[in-house]
Amino acid sequence: MSGPTDFETIAALPKALEALQGRRCVVFGLGREGSSTARFLSRYLPENELVLTDEALESEGQATVVTQRVAREGVPGLVLPPARVVADPNTVIFRAPGIPPHNERLQTWLAAGATLHSSTQLLFELINTLPTPPITIGVTGTKGKSTTTAVIAHILKSAGKTVLLGGNIGVPPLELWEQLREPIPQALIVLELSAHQLVDLDHSPHFAVVQDITPEHLDYYHDFASYKQAKSHLVRHQLPTDFVIFNPALTTPSELASTSPATPLHFSLKQQPQTDEKLLCCVVDGSITYQNDTIIKASELPLTGEHNLLNVMPGVIIAKQLGVPSEAIATALRTFAPLPHRLQFVATHSQVEYYNDSLATAPEAACAAITSFHPRPIVLLAGGTERNLDLSGLVRCVVDHSVRALVLFPPTGETIAKQLQALDAQLPFTVVRSMADAVKQARLYAAALPADERPVVLLSPGGASFPIFRDYADRGTQFTERALELD
Repeated sequence: MSGPTDFETIAALPKALEALQGRRCVVFGLGREGSSTARFLSRYLPENELVLTDEALESEGQATVVTQRVAREGVPGLVLPPARVVADPNTVIFRAPGIPPHNERLQTWLAAGATLHSSTQLLFELINTLPTPPITIGVTGTKGKSTTTAVIAHILKSAGKTVLLGGNIGVPPLELWEQLREPIPQALIVLELSAHQLVDLDHSPHFAVVQDITPEHLDYYHDFASYKQAKSHLVRHQLPTDFVIFNPALTTPSELASTSPATPLHFSLKQQPQTDEKLLCCVVDGSITYQNDTIIKASELPLTGEHNLLNVMPGVIIAKQLGVPSEAIATALRTFAPLPHRLQFVATHSQVEYYNDSLATAPEAACAAITSFHPRPIVLLAGGTERNLDLSGLVRCVVDHSVRALVLFPPTGETIAKQLQALDAQLPFTVVRSMADAVKQARLYAAALPADERPVVLLSPGGASFPIFRDYADRGTQFTERALELD
């Protein structure tokens, strides 16, 4: 692949950036991706007016923190609270993923004639200007998308391919473009894409992986239908020469895949090729197989749980489609390092194993983790932010599996406790408001369980982290630190 190597001058700009010349660029949302977008715009469009804004700037307590961070990180641009941002038809709003599409301020600017844009959209526009655009691989889903994305990238890198990994995992989208400024033969771009990044996207990747989609972020979207609609942009702009990869046993991924003109490729735990001609990857006699070719025994994978088999199989399919030999795939899978906060083994104390699954921010994800350890006795740490999610499935999972005690974070932890009591479930529980208290209580519960049954203390909350924790990573890190401090 050959391509432009110098975009430092306006004359050398690709068409995707020519369209932005001379326009006021407003970056709305100053998190990691928003800050990355501002740096990119300042570098490639230095003559443009660049405005940085964030709703936190309208809070006296938070404004100073945001301003100081922007200055410390060297993010260029004029920092203004949203109320002072002027919008007109010459304005382009780069919406960061944390800003909902229906945000009132955003809608006001759009009504004034401003154009909506995003860093993910701009990345796709830019790579399509290259003489030989790289192959793009996109992954979405409610849970499992980070592990799936990481597995795909790891297999392809291990096979010697040039892989650029980013999106919702790793590098912000536009920073991948920096790596493409020098010619890279046969580059592959692997992107984890959240609903927030997909909602206004009008490009889709060559390979689209749709993992299970369940109600989440209903504090961000009006309803589940809106959330699914946002996710659908991963596939709805594909071409007939592209591929959409999904588990046909799952309703929502199947529904979304039906909107794509791409070729469907299936993976499944239960179905067999004889009953589905599109099925390429499944589990046969305890091994992951690809078209009846045994790839690897499930017991050899460094990942816990049946759900992680579903996270691995799209990587097998994509690798085979790109010509990677089966043995090379197996070798890569054996060396895959599980991502932090995703069923991550932390420590063993007094014959009790501690696992950090803090990224399980949806009830379905917590239930998958519980199922992974059944029938071993489990002390479950659960609960968190109220987002109006249905917790009944998680409660039933707790009752039907080997959870023996619960340590619960309010407010949804209290809801879980009430639903357990309504079912007359005789399970001990304690509501706590710090991780130190949570781990201390979990240890007490675990000490009462039979050591020969290999008990597990499992942080798998089924809810978001705030207000007790900054985010899921902070919650998982605190759990890990407290577990490692046990003697």
